[in-house]
Amino acid sequence: MIDILQLVLVFVSGIFIMLAAIMNATMDVTDQKFGQSIFFNLFKFKMFFGIEWNLWAGIDQMWRNKYVDRDVSKGLREDKILFIKANFVQLYDIWHFSKMWMVFFFIIATMVALFAICLGFDYTNWISWATLVIVFIYYALCWNVTFNLFYKKVLIK
Repeated sequence: MIDILQLVLVFVSGIFIMLAAIMNATMDVTDQKFGQSIFFNLFKFKMFFGIEWNLWAGIDQMWRNKYVDRDVSKGLREDKILFIKANFVQLYDIWHFSKMWMVFFFIIATMVALFAICLGFDYTNWISWATLVIVFIYYALCWNVTFNLFYKKVLIK
């Protein structure tokens, strides 16, 4: 039987799945529908991570931002954050930035969900298996509803 703590943990992990879906929708919108997105002309002329916003957010081959002066022949650019000097690809464009957060939120959701399952799962009890199926459907709905809402409505102007 599922108790209140497990229910709360499943709900919380569902929120992290929704956050991951929002990040995935952001990736797809900036890659596929940038001109129609809320990101187009947003913060015009502002700089993010040393890159003009429209170059960071999806126009004009944003993947080139990881190269010095956006020129592949000049090699990968390196920046220093704290004491680390590296090519921080996840900070150079919104697609990789969103992907970084999507993975982070998905890992947190998985850890919370596994903890919730481990609290009271009994592999000999059919109710535990039925609960697992219901939780799977809940997570699928969290992902699909959130992704489609943001991809088709919220992130489009």
